[in-house]
Amino acid sequence: MNFQPYAISQSQMIGTYAPEQILRGKVLDILPDRTALVQLGAKQVVAKVASIEPPLKVGQDYLFQIQQGSSNPLLAKVVNRKPTVGVSALTMAEDVLTALNLKNEPLNRRIIQSFLDHGDPISRDAILQARALLKTSGDFSKDMQTIRWLINRQLPLTDTFFQTAKELVSSEPLSAKLDTILREIKNTTAQTATIEKLKASLTAFSESNKADGLAAIFTRIGQDKGDALLKSFIKGQIPESQFTQSIQIKIDSFLSGSFSLKETTALLKDLNINRSPQSFIESFQRFVTGHIQESVSQLGTADHRDLLLQTLKLIGFDYEHQIAEWFNNGPAPGKSNSLKENLLAVVQDQQAPFSLRKMAHEMVQKITGEQIQMVSADPFVAQFAFQIPIPFQKELTNVSIYWEGKRDRKGTLDPDSCTILLWLELDHLKETLISVRVQNHNVALTIQNNEKDLRSWLKSGEPLLKERLKENGYQLVSLTQTDKIDQNLVKKASGPLTESNYRLDVKV
Repeated sequence: MNFQPYAISQSQMIGTYAPEQILRGKVLDILPDRTALVQLGAKQVVAKVASIEPPLKVGQDYLFQIQQGSSNPLLAKVVNRKPTVGVSALTMAEDVLTALNLKNEPLNRRIIQSFLDHGDPISRDAILQARALLKTSGDFSKDMQTIRWLINRQLPLTDTFFQTAKELVSSEPLSAKLDTILREIKNTTAQTATIEKLKASLTAFSESNKADGLAAIFTRIGQDKGDALLKSFIKGQIPESQFTQSIQIKIDSFLSGSFSLKETTALLKDLNINRSPQSFIESFQRFVTGHIQESVSQLGTADHRDLLLQTLKLIGFDYEHQIAEWFNNGPAPGKSNSLKENLLAVVQDQQAPFSLRKMAHEMVQKITGEQIQMVSADPFVAQFAFQIPIPFQKELTNVSIYWEGKRDRKGTLDPDSCTILLWLELDHLKETLISVRVQNHNVALTIQNNEKDLRSWLKSGEPLLKERLKENGYQLVSLTQTDKIDQNLVKKASGPLTESNYRLDVKV
């Protein structure tokens, strides 16, 4: 039997399935020329039907086994059914066991049934790997959801990935873990370099919007811009002959810290700059104001354009990428001081208390879990969701983010077409869902909130939003509020382990 795509691109079919995989399919319609419209797993396909006895029937479920997964069209065969009255779920699971030469055992049947119920491809290896992970399972349903998600994202079915993904479902939000481990550090009597560095990193992250002095300036203008401006400013404060490699290392070390008054005082001493920290900071603020061409009042207002990107870097979403860069180009001194890096250092610190190392390990798993949720199995589709704490208005606010869109042939995100969902739980506005839809650089933005009427506020801010979008090549076509929150969208944005099921609109 040959499978042709129906309402999806052929490129999405090729490579989606592998030989020997079995899928549950339902015949939706019998078409001319010995073809049939079949719901194959999560996709609709047109099947070129070979001679089958008995013939295919509309509305009937069948098992299809892939014979060639890389051909065009795909080749599959109907799995032979056991003689039976009616079609029971158990019998279909037994047919899969027979076709894959597996033992007819209760756990195997439950695993297969879960795959069948959700339209997932079934392979012998997947069943055996799932069985190994489920041997000590305390919650079959949740653990199977985790396994199915790993398969859906084409991630390895290993214990490491399994435990990391489980942490997303079972654990508290990252912001709560951050507060808990910070309290644990403050209560411990152990003092090691790794613990002290983690404490500084956690404190700087949780209080980044409460920061004063240099930390406040860096929060407003961004880390990269702040690094460059501070180095330039310092060069103007000391003779060029004194700007040695040793001085450069000390500046890099300072830039990786928390910009505390103590650290600033030590830096001025190392640089032989005979000024008070407050005078130095005030001069630097004037320097920054002149170079970014903003008034002092504007500088006093937080700039959140890079807030999300900066937060992801502070957490350590790019930590593994940095390691790869270090291997290729050598380490960049003073440039990595993320939560993940410092948490891993405590995990490996045998002098740290066991309870603290355990909490650090759980937090690393949580961060890694949020990272792997950004993995997309389809090279032509970007679909991911994650939840992170954002320092906002002097506290940490959990923000759940969902993104779906297209990729070009190079794998780059297509800026012309995407959907973004932001789910927030705020002190005053309460539950708020922000939906952003982009099509051909036209932006439609909808805020869903059933607590407050935001229409007058949206109207007053619309001109500025239009201007900012226009600066970046986009046009605002609508800005509206709905009083009812779409719970399906909330689940998509905030639920862990969102499966990749985005459909491209392609006609054939």
